[in-house]
Amino acid sequence: MAIHQLLSKQLTGLNIDPTAPPSREQWAQLMSTLSETYELADVKNQDLHTNAQNLSKRIETKLLPGTDNRDLLGTVFETMGDGLCTLNKDGQLLLMNPVAEKMLGWNQEELSGEYVLDAIYPLDSGPLSPTQKLFRKLQRHSELDFPEAIFRSRKGHILNVSFSLTAITHRGQFAGAVLVFRDISAALDVQTELTHQLEETLLLNKIIEALTSTLDVNVILKTLCTELCKYLDLPHAAFALVEKPSNKMKIVAEFIADGGPSAMGQVITVNDTKTRNEVFNTHKTLYRNGKQELAEADLQEFDLQRGTISLMIVPILVRSKVVGTLGLNANQPRYFADADVDLVQKIAAAAGRALENAVLYKNLKRELLQKEKAQRDLESARDEAQYANTFKSELLAKVSHELRTPLSSIIGFTEMLDMGVYGKLEGDQGMVISQILQSSEYLITLVNDLLDISRLDMGKLLLTNVSFEMQSLIDRIERDMRRSALKKGLNLRVFLDSSFPKILKGDIDRLNQILNNLIENAIKYTDSGNVDVAIKLETAKSWSISVRDTGIGIPYEVQEKIFDHFHQGVIQNYQSSKNGFGLGLAIVKQLVELMNGEVTVESAPEKGSIFKVKFPLRLPNVTVPLNSDIQHSHRVTS
Repeated sequence: MAIHQLLSKQLTGLNIDPTAPPSREQWAQLMSTLSETYELADVKNQDLHTNAQNLSKRIETKLLPGTDNRDLLGTVFETMGDGLCTLNKDGQLLLMNPVAEKMLGWNQEELSGEYVLDAIYPLDSGPLSPTQKLFRKLQRHSELDFPEAIFRSRKGHILNVSFSLTAITHRGQFAGAVLVFRDISAALDVQTELTHQLEETLLLNKIIEALTSTLDVNVILKTLCTELCKYLDLPHAAFALVEKPSNKMKIVAEFIADGGPSAMGQVITVNDTKTRNEVFNTHKTLYRNGKQELAEADLQEFDLQRGTISLMIVPILVRSKVVGTLGLNANQPRYFADADVDLVQKIAAAAGRALENAVLYKNLKRELLQKEKAQRDLESARDEAQYANTFKSELLAKVSHELRTPLSSIIGFTEMLDMGVYGKLEGDQGMVISQILQSSEYLITLVNDLLDISRLDMGKLLLTNVSFEMQSLIDRIERDMRRSALKKGLNLRVFLDSSFPKILKGDIDRLNQILNNLIENAIKYTDSGNVDVAIKLETAKSWSISVRDTGIGIPYEVQEKIFDHFHQGVIQNYQSSKNGFGLGLAIVKQLVELMNGEVTVESAPEKGSIFKVKFPLRLPNVTVPLNSDIQHSHRVTS
């Protein structure tokens, strides 16, 4: 939009783009600057009036009958920056300064003795001339002030001026007047342009509000039609959008100010008129107005019914593709100025963004629905998995419980056979009985592991919290694990800090189970060397158990999975690793976590493994001092 050069200069001075609507902050800054400008103008006007009053006083004291007035006041007139005239008591011109001559187009000789106000001030005063009417008022009020008025120059040009008349008195009698005036055309132009800019900004603010308040495209387009017609004083506006895959458009929003026929829902073929076809091909705004002939071939049936004479069609672009048009029309000749075309194109661009946002919102909504469905499916699958896991745990618990009874019977009867209760064993019967007992004991261990893991999974395994002696735990470890270590020729060594408290609180049976599983695992994967168990204080609030072996180690890719249910490390050329369900370490991890502890592993292939378990230190109301010089006691089972 073209703006007045003074306003453009003002905007440039404030670093505001004159081609775009100012923001709220920029608008406030502009208004503040303009307010200061108008205040300065008021001050200048006051100076103008003061100069006129001072001049009147000087004339009153020095203007005497028969005096050469031009010689007397020439210096004053020459230095005045405003137009200035002195008039006698009848209103006839006495003097005129160069500024007044330049503005009005007359020189002093041409108007000398003339009623200058009658010539330059086209006032409809009825039977009285402008001079007579103004001088009557001046004699009553001594001073007249006109902030906005119109003067006519010698060539008939209209001048927008601000002027004042100040009475000249001599010895208490009215002797004439001083006329002071200045050109305010530039200020009025700025004010007019500012008003126009304000109206356009308010329009754009309404458009922005419509775009940000809803994602309903029809509501947005209806608002755009309404506000555009009000601003441009047009009777009709409509949006038509392309319907895929057909090569047609449908009117989806309109505004009708004069009660003309509605076009809502009307279908328009894109290339049915030269104008619309050109809009789609060139992506340019086309219009016909009072200076251009509008052929009936460019009009739709509803346009003809409305008596359309002026027409503007603006393409709506989304990602450089025409998706519709904005049509404006009037039933009388209407010249569309460049500023009007520029504004309508801005509105069409806003409509394009609204349509794009609507498409994005639609796609986003579809994606959200898909994600919600996927989430529901995932939750359903999770619930099914949880149900299956619960069912598995309950089944394992029930099966394990049911297996214990017959296994106990098998072990009991086998032991009775081994003791000769049912007669003396002959030949290889003793060896067979021993194998049966060994296999039954192994089977009862597996059943107990299954029962424990199912209870842990269901959260039904409860811990006891009683006082126990650490030495009792060590004795149980050596008693339970001695035979397995001796069978493979390994050294089982247990180290205990001399400063370690003798009595702890906790579940000694579950601690023994944790240690047995770790030591059994170490023995299983060690062919020669040692299995060392170290029990020590870590801090004043924690203690640990570590089990170190000299076995084959654990591959790096397996270490993260060894605590999972039913997982065994796949170790080549180690047949014994295939025995068992792979529940020992899983039980260890869950029991340790149930005790608020943590278990870690350090291992490397062919370099052995270290399993370390840390527990919070619980004492039977006794504070344990830490000894920095830790001594070790140990027992060796070999």
